[in-house]
Amino acid sequence: MSTLFFGILFSFLGILFAMNFRKTTGNLKEIPQFGQAIHQGFSVFYRGFGLFAIVSIIVFWVIGSKYNFFEYLEQNIDFFTVSKMKVFYYLTFGLQFGFYIWSSLHFAPFGFNYNVGNEKGNLAYHIFSGFKGEGSVSEGMWVLENSFTSHHIDLYLKLAIIIPIALFLYAGYKMGKSKTFSWKSVILFSLIYSLFMSITAGFTNLEMVLKYNGTDVINKPTSLFFGFHPFGMFIRSFIFSFIVSYAGSFINKIVKKA
Repeated sequence: MSTLFFGILFSFLGILFAMNFRKTTGNLKEIPQFGQAIHQGFSVFYRGFGLFAIVSIIVFWVIGSKYNFFEYLEQNIDFFTVSKMKVFYYLTFGLQFGFYIWSSLHFAPFGFNYNVGNEKGNLAYHIFSGFKGEGSVSEGMWVLENSFTSHHIDLYLKLAIIIPIALFLYAGYKMGKSKTFSWKSVILFSLIYSLFMSITAGFTNLEMVLKYNGTDVINKPTSLFFGFHPFGMFIRSFIFSFIVSYAGSFINKIVKKA
């Protein structure tokens, strides 16, 4: 489903790019009544996600080159032969973690759940409440907490919330300038944006379920989950984008009065 969605999405963007490569989604503004809302729903998503994806790709590239990460894996793991595909892996990891960071800024908890035999555990990170864990995974939670604190990652993430707020305010401001603006425009914008966030969350999740037989373990499933839950992402994205963009729609009125 996610693959189909992204196939349709990029095909649609390709059509818009061919129509006018300088605008791309800006062409959607020509749609009567709700054109600006549809355009902003597209553009806020790819601006925010794209920004953090580019930053993540650069960070992975710098760290990987500095510490020869892939060369080390090839030397120590027999089946790991990907040195010729480093660019692909930098792009993949960058896009993946870029979305994880962008999603965290929407107050969504990042989760890691596992079920190995009869042992279960989960670890979640929220941008304000930090790490919370259950099961054996919680025993090593202090390592992550210490790493985030010592490198000021938690502080940087809190400060980065300014970016989605600024994008939502700008989107609301642009919609508010439209002659056909109404609260329905903000709802449509939030729905489109939240749909992108939800489907991308499902697409970037890492989920694995294994069943195996052995002498000690018989028919005991192993499951792992790593990422964001799409439904929760949709709800949080919708509420966040709606409140801030609706507030942004009043900026135009304030500017006119001033």
